[in-house]
Amino acid sequence: KGFGLRLTRPVSMVALATAALAAVLACLPGHGAGSHPLTHIAADVDEVFIVGDLHGDLQCAKEWVRRSGLIDLATHPWNWTGRRRQALVFLGDYVDKGPYGRQVLEFVRNLTEAFPDQVLAMLGNHDLYMLMDSLWSDGATQLMGRPVRDFAYAFTHPEEYLNWVPVYDTRENDTSVVLPALLDALEFVYARRAEQKVLLGPSPSTSHADLFDVAPLFQADPALADGVRSRLLEWQQHLAQGLVSSGLAEWLAARPLVSVVGGALFVHGGVPYELLSKLQQSSEAGEAGSSGLAAALEAATTGSFRKLWDGRSSEAMAVHGKWGDFTDDPLHSHLIDEVVNHRGYHRSCREVRAVLDALHGELGVEVIV
Repeated sequence: KGFGLRLTRPVSMVALATAALAAVLACLPGHGAGSHPLTHIAADVDEVFIVGDLHGDLQCAKEWVRRSGLIDLATHPWNWTGRRRQALVFLGDYVDKGPYGRQVLEFVRNLTEAFPDQVLAMLGNHDLYMLMDSLWSDGATQLMGRPVRDFAYAFTHPEEYLNWVPVYDTRENDTSVVLPALLDALEFVYARRAEQKVLLGPSPSTSHADLFDVAPLFQADPALADGVRSRLLEWQQHLAQGLVSSGLAEWLAARPLVSVVGGALFVHGGVPYELLSKLQQSSEAGEAGSSGLAAALEAATTGSFRKLWDGRSSEAMAVHGKWGDFTDDPLHSHLIDEVVNHRGYHRSCREVRAVLDALHGELGVEVIV
């Protein structure tokens, strides 16, 4: 979990690795200087240290920042120790899987606010799902089939919820009864490799079982099952409300989905060439409302998502809507989904080359990260 990648010039390549961490030095193209719609930090960056998925691991987040050598975290306030033309980029997925998602979000947000010209934080698919689950009545159903908080694996770690419980609602049995019971029930599921067949709640179909119905601990004590189920729902409500009241929802919603730094295209998932080609055609035809592919891509992804956010209520768990309603343009909706989820680059370098060719002329992009 987590990785570091440093792009720099002149051309050089050095690999560094430990059992848990890896860093790579590679060439950063000498193009892309100058501001354009996909520029979200200083336009003249010539070296970038990149941090990948952190997934609720605060120790990993701080360790990578220290290894970058760009920021002194021991000073108060923090001190930028790198050069002016160096930058730190986080690729998203700050939450889920690990138990310290809130702390990671706060840490990365504070870095972006302390060093707005040098630190960029992108939006990942897990961050998007967390926003949708917290602020839409049907959560991430349009993308994932149901709210991701209901999945028994890969998403919200049960211990994460404790970070969001306000002092006035803290209960002794949260850590002595509820959390241990949830972890015990999930361990039962994992031991049988049934995590994809079990949900943290009832399912409308027979393809999934309800954790509170199948775990032996809950079968033996229905009152415990009801109590833990009820408290879990309250935890989820606290997470949703805390995401808004802390300002973290607003900060997440402002994260770029696509960005260009120092001649490299940064995106958590990918930009499918098929959709990029359609966007390019509409831009050339004057349908995108802006000139140039960079402006069209910014408007279709980050711009559309921000417009959506501005049009929604900020009260957690009270917003109604579906993914299909995100934008008036189906192409924009599809692009928002793909830029955080696309995995096509893993299967074909041909698509990577096609995207680079499309973006190189206007933006000088030669690398996709």
